[in-house]
Amino acid sequence: MVKIGAYILSRFDVLLKSVNKSRSSLKNLVFVATIISTAVYLIWRMFFTLPWQYGAASIIAGLLMLVSEILSTLQALDKFSSVKKGFEPPLPTIPDEWFCDVDIFIATHNESAEILFKTVNGCTHMEYPDKNKVHVYLCDDGNRSEIAALAKELGIGYFGLARNKLLKAGNLNNAMRQTHAPLCVTFDADMIPTRYMLTKTVPYFYLPFMKQLPDDRWILRELGEIDPDYRIGFIQTPQSFYNPDLFQYNLYSEGRIPNEQDYFFREINVIRNASNAPIYAGSNTVISRIALEQVGYIATGTITEDFATGLKIQRKGWITYGTSTPLAHGLAPDDIESLVKQRERWGRGCIQSLQNMNIVGMKDLPFLSKISYINCYFYWWSFLARFIFIAAPILFAVFHLRILVCSVQQFFIFWLPYFILSSITSKLTAGATRNQHWNGVIDTIMFPYLMVPIVKEALGFKLEKFAVTRKDKATGEQKSTFYWALPHLMLLISCLAALGICVKLTLQSATMYNIVMMYWLVINSKNLVLAIFFMMGRKNTRSTERFYVTLPITIHGEFGDIHAMTTDISEEGLAFTIDRPEFISPDTDLSLILEAPPYTAKMVVRVLHIDNRNNNAWKYCVRILTLDRYNIRQYFQIIYDRHHSLPDKIAENWSLYDDYQIQLNKRSSLQINAQRKLPRVELSAIAARSDGSVCMVTSFNYYYLSFRFFSPWPEGDDEDEVRARRNRPACEIFDEAYMEFEGYNNLPFHIAIENKLPGGDILFSVINWRTLLNNKDYPSLIDKWVAGVKMEALIRGERSLPELPPADEYAEILEEAFV
Repeated sequence: MVKIGAYILSRFDVLLKSVNKSRSSLKNLVFVATIISTAVYLIWRMFFTLPWQYGAASIIAGLLMLVSEILSTLQALDKFSSVKKGFEPPLPTIPDEWFCDVDIFIATHNESAEILFKTVNGCTHMEYPDKNKVHVYLCDDGNRSEIAALAKELGIGYFGLARNKLLKAGNLNNAMRQTHAPLCVTFDADMIPTRYMLTKTVPYFYLPFMKQLPDDRWILRELGEIDPDYRIGFIQTPQSFYNPDLFQYNLYSEGRIPNEQDYFFREINVIRNASNAPIYAGSNTVISRIALEQVGYIATGTITEDFATGLKIQRKGWITYGTSTPLAHGLAPDDIESLVKQRERWGRGCIQSLQNMNIVGMKDLPFLSKISYINCYFYWWSFLARFIFIAAPILFAVFHLRILVCSVQQFFIFWLPYFILSSITSKLTAGATRNQHWNGVIDTIMFPYLMVPIVKEALGFKLEKFAVTRKDKATGEQKSTFYWALPHLMLLISCLAALGICVKLTLQSATMYNIVMMYWLVINSKNLVLAIFFMMGRKNTRSTERFYVTLPITIHGEFGDIHAMTTDISEEGLAFTIDRPEFISPDTDLSLILEAPPYTAKMVVRVLHIDNRNNNAWKYCVRILTLDRYNIRQYFQIIYDRHHSLPDKIAENWSLYDDYQIQLNKRSSLQINAQRKLPRVELSAIAARSDGSVCMVTSFNYYYLSFRFFSPWPEGDDEDEVRARRNRPACEIFDEAYMEFEGYNNLPFHIAIENKLPGGDILFSVINWRTLLNNKDYPSLIDKWVAGVKMEALIRGERSLPELPPADEYAEILEEAFV
């Protein structure tokens, strides 16, 4: 039997390999077909469709459209081919003594001490076999005394630089030339590393000297196996962000799509390993000092010094890698102006560097690397191409401007196979962080503000003023204003007008031209609508970010210790959930201990509000009042020494319908903040009075009880009379009384009337709430309420305790009324 099972498993393994091989072959076939159909389509477009006979305007529009198509197609093909060849190197296992000295440089210009504290704190907590080999430096070109004091407090080095004219490059070079470790690590001021940053990157630099055996063990290569030209120049880890970027936040999609930069750092930059062209992004990077020395350290004379430095290192023959696992997290821009300035600087810097360095004429850069960088150059022109793709159908429908000349049959013979195969290939090679829809949306959002700066830079008009990306977080303000959406709004109106014309022409005489134009206009319109929603912005009410994480906490309360699990944490407070309504006074400072090995933080907190989750759990939100310096460092590590809680991939159940539904629902709904400071329990406990009237206890929160009153029950069994009486005005309401619940005679509630609630309920205060809390049986009563156990109660005055009427006289009607 065992042999039969082994045989079946072996056959299954062979079958699985065969299926995988077949799938790979199918992908290759589709890819080859895509290349052929693309080549045929572009040749047809170039030589047979340009509107030469329709005047200068049509010729210019047709040529711009053709160039845009060629650029978009070449970028897509480059990605398709790179995906097939792309790889991420394995991380070698090396002995502890091989971990060499490392210099860590945190560049700061005008960032606050509060931001830098978190980054330095993360750097000083990074794991390393010998932490004496880790040297952390704050590089401050503002030469500020408070930053020097921060460095001294945290026990790290400080390099102040006054009158720095070489921007970030000059700041880093000043520090690098005064240090000597074989490896250098660069961080932006807001990038907080996890404790694994060094142990997950330094071993890569030993790849040239090690090899991996089939059993996954790593051993040293023989001397003859070592390639002297294989040297690691830098390892670029992803720039990850712990706050939602504007694409996530403004479109209410922070739970549905990943950060926009994940697409580049976790996919594109890793794909570029195949051509040894990963881009050095300036932060979260480990670099060989020898490589830096060979290129004169960080490049100057450019607004993207990191991009130029990485390219120079690759030109010297150094091998570079991009990795996909985030090991540090920072702050994404949270206002439109900062986002636009950041992307403009990136785009203009890329254009500037590649033109100044003559990327096409570089003889010391391998061909595949050169192709990757040329493709990078053309990427920034895709925003102009996006404008052309949006404008083209409008020009055709509204102004009757011909942008191509062909018959319907020719169009579908050449365009349709190209379109279908390109779409299939795009889906086959798509990663988890981006799809065609979001590509279109993001490009549509950004193109009005990037296409002109890119053209100006290419023509030699330099960026006059360098702007550092804003790192502080503003709250209580709308994150963008509608005037940013004016270009999108004008284009949307034009698209809708063009769509109306096409619909009219189609109704008069249905032609495939008009149907294709209608499809094109609809696609552009749906992107423009989302761009307008994006520019409308969204008010930010949080000054710090939440991390959704489950960690054990202990609260030392006034009436005993409480153990719970967090639901989220932030710099200013945290929330935890308990499966029973524990009493925590809203007016009392509490000691709380939070554990997340290897960190433990002790703090003083106070309850802000409590949310009742259908009597199944109670969420307590607390504000942090005090933390000493040691516990601040511990707590910040608990917060930031982890991966963020934002999505890493596009939601599987994504749909275009959801995009619009979310926008309409979120923008039309009124946000109501929780205000309760005590845990509320919904009840259905029946209480009886001496006059035969009954009431129901409907809710409880330790300080208060609410009642719903009913008229006295009539004598006899006439159900109609009972129903009529139940709907009459409530019976006489007492001002003050005692109440006892069945089975808990030793827990008398002393209650007094407070006011009438909406819906007719009457609110009573529990005068002896503190006495009840000290009674050992009180938790048992509350647990019964939470469990939904039906109970009866007596309401009496201070002098007498009347008997309950026989239960069978009102049991039936109570069952009908309250079950």
